[in-house]
Amino acid sequence: MTRTAGPGSFRLVSTSVVWQCVMRCWASGVFLAPLAQRFLTLSLEVFARYRAYLGSALAQVRIQSG
Repeated sequence: MTRTAGPGSFRLVSTSVVWQCVMRCWASGVFLAPLAQRFLTLSLEVFARYRAYLGSALAQVRIQSG
């Protein structure tokens, strides 16, 4: 994905929302260089939580499909 990925670039709306939120953190009007480590930590935490959510959702789909 590129930095300019748009809403139509992802198959799931939730993926698009996660991407937009992380990109917002790094936007010039929000990002503060002295806090770069915290912004990185936040981004990684958002991705990790989304990965856990997807894993849980996929497990539910597998259970339901038998």
